[in-house]
Amino acid sequence: MPNRAHRRTRRRATSERVPEGIVAGDLGVNVQLDRRGQLEACLELRLSEFGRLLRKKLDDEALVAAVEAPTDFDALILSLERSGPEVFSATDPLFAAKLRGLQARKQLTEDAGGLLSSPQVAKLLNMTNAAVHKRIKANTLLAVNQGKRGNFFPAFQFTQNGEVLTGVAQVVAELAKGGHDGWGAVRFFLSDSDRLEGRTPLAALRDGEVDRVVHAARWYGQQGGS
Repeated sequence: MPNRAHRRTRRRATSERVPEGIVAGDLGVNVQLDRRGQLEACLELRLSEFGRLLRKKLDDEALVAAVEAPTDFDALILSLERSGPEVFSATDPLFAAKLRGLQARKQLTEDAGGLLSSPQVAKLLNMTNAAVHKRIKANTLLAVNQGKRGNFFPAFQFTQNGEVLTGVAQVVAELAKGGHDGWGAVRFFLSDSDRLEGRTPLAALRDGEVDRVVHAARWYGQQGGS
């Protein structure tokens, strides 16, 4: 049977696996968990406190709207819009800028018709996941990177017949030459262009004006996306 000194050593060694500044006992974390288990427990507690702070500041109307939001992400954005400034602005001076970034990304996703996963695109185009990856590398499919979640594909680039819209590959390749990532390309496709009589490049492509959109993409790249 281990003596008291041995038990204290084990507890101390286990606690040292928790991130600096966090004491496992203070968070109610079981010190017998492995490092990942401890990290997950700490994150869960942190997110729980984050959610508690947000919902306490929501009025009844905003609370109902958040509960009825179509997705968890929509509920989060709405909660941040309604109560986030009051809760976080004092401790994070960049909160407003971060929120605008989230809002812009959410709006782009909606305007793009949503995002498809690699398996969904592979099924749509009747090809393997490896073939989809090769097309990303060749800049012939428009993909946006979602970090560890991998690549996702704006739905607007696909036709109802399950094909890539004519001209998308040429335009994506041209934008890549200008150094634009996937989100930059999405903004190009969905933004009104003076070079296309105020229409979006996506609308012009759907009208069959491939060459004009490619030239607009080349100019866009040269101007740094302005």
